[in-house]
Amino acid sequence: MLQMDLTLYDPNGSKTSNVVPCGDSFCTDAYSGPISGCNQDMSCPYSITYRDGSTTSGSFVNDSLTFDEVSGNLHTKPDNSSVIFG
Repeated sequence: MLQMDLTLYDPNGSKTSNVVPCGDSFCTDAYSGPISGCNQDMSCPYSITYRDGSTTSGSFVNDSLTFDEVSGNLHTKPDNSSVIFG
């Protein structure tokens, strides 16, 4: 077990989250080209079906994650990275 409390991610609760637009290079790369009918107001969609038949769908979001980076001497320092997920 992780031995920590986990909370669901809420993009509305983040000051750094942004919905990935369908014209973004991440989206066109993910779909191997432009999405038909894409306009500036559309987000980049995702839809996943798992092996058990359950599904999830929505829009990709880009956000900045802050975490502790462990150095070679086992000390930690804060670091961050931009991450896209759905």
